[in-house]
Amino acid sequence: MGKSTHDKRAAARQRWREQIVGLAPLEHMLKVMNKNTASRKRRVAMARAALPYCHTKLKPVPPAADYREYLDDLISSFSAKE
Repeated sequence: MGKSTHDKRAAARQRWREQIVGLAPLEHMLKVMNKNTASRKRRVAMARAALPYCHTKLKPVPPAADYREYLDDLISSFSAKE
């Protein structure tokens, strides 16, 4: 007689645990993200979780009007030194 569904699932979970032992969190996330057999929902979740590890968060950039004021102040400070 074959194994029960519970035994098969337990064996699959054990194989999965053995595969991920020693992987860094980012490596595991990338592995799941690139796995075609994983559900789309899980792959997207892993991509979102891996995002901060792969891409730095950009600092806010002031609007263009603030740059003009900043540049005018900078130019006037150099002009004053001459």
